[in-house]
Amino acid sequence: MARARNYKTKVEGADELVKMFGLMQNEAEAILEEASEEGAKIVLNEAKSNVKVVSGKLRDSLDIKPEKSKKPTKKAHRVYSKGVRQGGVRYGVFVETGTSKMEAQPFLRPALDKNKGRIIRKVKETIVKGIDKAVR
Repeated sequence: MARARNYKTKVEGADELVKMFGLMQNEAEAILEEASEEGAKIVLNEAKSNVKVVSGKLRDSLDIKPEKSKKPTKKAHRVYSKGVRQGGVRYGVFVETGTSKMEAQPFLRPALDKNKGRIIRKVKETIVKGIDKAVR
């Protein structure tokens, strides 16, 4: 009858690894915030170059802002058109999606679709840099 053998595995540097994870936990929220913002900046810049310029008001009203979340590790930013109260315009959504009297002239969705790979790379790069900085 075969006997079960006990094997031991030792991870050298485990103490340092645990310390590193502890540091990352403290910095994770800020790292995710920055990564989200960096990805949104790519969409914002492309959307500004895509929008048909008549007066420039719509292009100039485009901005990014963080989404609110109850979870500290859930971070997202969105590109939006500032409203009139913030010095922007009301009609961004109508230009993007069209109306019964006006054909859509999308500028935001194409900005996202065109840059998906670039956004993913930038988010990953920002996270890696943030982790590297947090553990040093």
